[in-house]
Amino acid sequence: MEQSKRWEIAANAAVVCLCLMMMSVIAWKFVLPQRPAAAANKPPIGKILQVPGVDWNGSDKTVVLALSTQCRFCTESAPFYRVLAEAGKAKNVRVVALFPQTQIEALNYFQALEVPIHEVWQGSLDSILVRSTPTLLIVNRTGVVTEGWVGKLPEALQSEVIGKL
Repeated sequence: MEQSKRWEIAANAAVVCLCLMMMSVIAWKFVLPQRPAAAANKPPIGKILQVPGVDWNGSDKTVVLALSTQCRFCTESAPFYRVLAEAGKAKNVRVVALFPQTQIEALNYFQALEVPIHEVWQGSLDSILVRSTPTLLIVNRTGVVTEGWVGKLPEALQSEVIGKL
């Protein structure tokens, strides 16, 4: 085989290896982290939540939304949060949101998304044992988490949540 043919084969092999490496990096950074994060982060069912300034006695049930203004799935869930806020109001269930960002940023975020939730708290999501956003919790009047969901909910689970109010 002549020298130029060997170089051509080597160059083609290098291009194939480089493409495989790039696809691996893309899969590692953008595809794989989403699934294990949702699976590994279970809601803190049975745990008592302590959020400074929040009095759980205000309602038999309180829905706590753990969100971030930088969470794509939180933004995509805005239509559900609108329905949830209205259902909570109709059923006398309090709906509050906890953001790691400031209250002003969170209120502006909800205003831009037209989500009518005005009880917004700023704090660490770790303080309520939440590891990923969005997380939705139902808390009883003693602050104990009775139900919880992590991630963007499909329509069937959205209906289930509304039914549990």
